[in-house]
Amino acid sequence: MILKKENLILAEKLVVYNNFAEIDDLVGRLLVELQIYPIPRILWDFEILGMEVPQFHAVFASESLLENFFLGHLIQVELLKLGEISRGADISSIAKGTALRTYLDLDDPETLSHKFNFCLTNTRFQRIFHCHSLQEDCNGGVLKGIPLNSKWAINLEIGEQACKWLDMREDNVGTYLTGVGTLFQLKETEEAEELPESLTNISINEAEELLRNLGLLLSYANGGFIAPVFIEGEKYTRYESDENDLKSKSFISTDTTSSLIHTASQFTSLEKLGKSWLTEDSDLAVFISCFDSFEKMLAQPFWRETFYFVLVQYFQATSSDNWELAASATGAALERLSYAILVEDENNLTTKARCELLFDIRRTDIAKTAWNLGRRAGQEHISTTGKRLRLMLERIGLTKSRGYFDIDFVQDFLSVRNDAVHPQVSEITLEDRYRAIMQAIQWIDDVLLWRLGYEGHYIDRVTGSFPTLDNPNLNLRYDLSLRDSSW
Repeated sequence: MILKKENLILAEKLVVYNNFAEIDDLVGRLLVELQIYPIPRILWDFEILGMEVPQFHAVFASESLLENFFLGHLIQVELLKLGEISRGADISSIAKGTALRTYLDLDDPETLSHKFNFCLTNTRFQRIFHCHSLQEDCNGGVLKGIPLNSKWAINLEIGEQACKWLDMREDNVGTYLTGVGTLFQLKETEEAEELPESLTNISINEAEELLRNLGLLLSYANGGFIAPVFIEGEKYTRYESDENDLKSKSFISTDTTSSLIHTASQFTSLEKLGKSWLTEDSDLAVFISCFDSFEKMLAQPFWRETFYFVLVQYFQATSSDNWELAASATGAALERLSYAILVEDENNLTTKARCELLFDIRRTDIAKTAWNLGRRAGQEHISTTGKRLRLMLERIGLTKSRGYFDIDFVQDFLSVRNDAVHPQVSEITLEDRYRAIMQAIQWIDDVLLWRLGYEGHYIDRVTGSFPTLDNPNLNLRYDLSLRDSSW
C-alpha cells in the first residue's frame, strides 16, 4: 500500500505492506501495519511455510534482533522487537512483534529529496490557534511559509474533523494524526525560475532529525509531547520538451522519493495534555520562527537535557489536579532553569562563579555569606533556593522597577513546594496553594519564552486573563533586550 498523508489523518490502523520479504536469508510473507490509535506502533507478522526451520527460531530468538531488519519490495523494517513465535495451523512458523522504523518506496534510505510532507500527532495547538468553536469553518486552518531558519520553512494545516476531535468538550482520548505539514526550502519561492538546481538535497533521515526538533518545540505549545510519525520525501526534476521542432520548453515534475514511519518518539495522549500558554491571540508563526534559536539551544548538551527535563515536569504541572504533584514538578523545573540561566548561560566568569555558589550544597554557608542570606533582624528571610529563583526572574526583566511585584511571591511558592515534598504541611489554604503554583508555572513560561525570543501574547495563568490586542499590558512580561545576542 502506498501511504498518503491525507489517508493518515484520524486513521486508527493502516496496512503498510503485505507481500514477500526476507530477514537473514529467510523468505516469507510479511504483514506490516501502522497502528495509530490509541498509541502509534508499527506491528509486523512474518510467516514462513514448510517444515520448521531451526534458523527461523535462531533469528527471532537472537539478542541481535534489534540490529536486524526485514527487506521487501521497496520496504525496510528496522529496530525490531519480538512479541511471540508460534506454529500455524498448517506447516508454518509465525513470528509477531513491533518495529520502531519503516522505510517505504525507496531502494536506499539515503535517497535525497528537496521537500518533505509530514503528519503530527494530537496537534491541539492548531485547534487553539485556528478553531475557536465547532461552528467555525476550520478549513481555513492553514499557516503558510513560516521560516525555521535561513534555509527551511514550513506550512501547517488542520482540517475541520481533526479540530472537532481535538476539542476538549468532546472528551476524546488516545492518539491520532491530526496535523499535516510541509517542510520546504525558502529558495523554492524566492528563486522559482532556477529550480531545482538552486535547491539543496537532503536525506529523509536528515529531515527527520529537523522535524523531531520541531516537534519538540511545538510540544511546548501543545501542552504535551507530539512528533512526526509519517514523513514523505519529494524531489523536483526538470525535463526539456522539444516537440514538432517548436521552441523547446522545460517543465518540472514532482516525484515521491521515499517515506518513513517512525514511532520511537514520545507521544502524549489527548486526555493527558496540559493547559498551554498559547491562546487564540498568540502569534503561532512568530513562535515557530524561534526554531533557529531553539536549535542553537539544543546544540548545547546541557540545554538539550534541561529542556526535555523541564518539559516533562511542566506537562505534569499543567495537567495534574493534584497540588502536591504540580508544586513538586514546578519546583523541579524552576530549579533546573535557574541553573541553566544563571550558570550555563552566563558569560561573565566572576558572576558565573558567584551564582554557582548558590547551587553547591557543600558550600551553603559560603553562599549565604557571599549573598548576605539568612535570618536577620528587620530583613526578609530569603533562602538560597529563593535567591536563585529571584535572580533568574530579575535576569529576564521581571523586576519591581518594571512594575512586576510577583517576585515577592517566591518564598510563598517555595513554602507550598516544601509542603508538597515534606510530611508536615503549613496552614496555607488550598486556594493560596494553587495561586502560588499558577504563579510559578507562569515563571516557567516567562523564562522559556524569553530564552526562545518569542514576541507575542501568552496567557496570564494567575489571573486567567487571555491577552488581547487591545491590552498590550498582557503582552510581554519579560525584557527581550536582556537576551544574549548570540542566541
